[in-house]
Amino acid sequence: MARAVADGATLTLARLTESLAAAAEYRQAAEQANKGRTEALKEVRGQVRQLRAELDTVVDSAHGTEIARAEHRMRLEALVARATEEFGVDVVALVAEYGPDVLIPALVEAAENAENTENTANTKNTGGRSGRERYERRAGGDRSGREHRGHRVRSEPGLRSEPRLRRER
Repeated sequence: MARAVADGATLTLARLTESLAAAAEYRQAAEQANKGRTEALKEVRGQVRQLRAELDTVVDSAHGTEIARAEHRMRLEALVARATEEFGVDVVALVAEYGPDVLIPALVEAAENAENTENTANTKNTGGRSGRERYERRAGGDRSGREHRGHRVRSEPGLRSEPRLRRER
């Protein structure tokens, strides 16, 4: 009987050793899985932080844009109120005369002037002279100081010109 108890204890001990080894393997596998999940969780949290920062940037930008739009709307309303109160101009008339589909007259005139200047510059014969030389030639010679538009010009600084006497023909 003692032998049976000893054999039973040896068998139980072997089974316990196998169970402990299996439990140790199971625990080690669980720890490895936990480490993998912890690393994945850290990565996900980092991505969440990064996306949250991007979202905050977008929200701040959208908020700033919305504030600018509201300020613009308020300025427009103030201009409309001023035009109505001070000048008696109706909003419909303002939009018809200065609306987004109407070209700005100053820009249209500037474009036309640029085209005209281009055309005249291309057709004008300067004869190789500078602007000052052309002016002097049209004005009647050297403009260095003796005579200008029928007035005798004194060369001393600070003195005024005196009219030249014209001869009658």
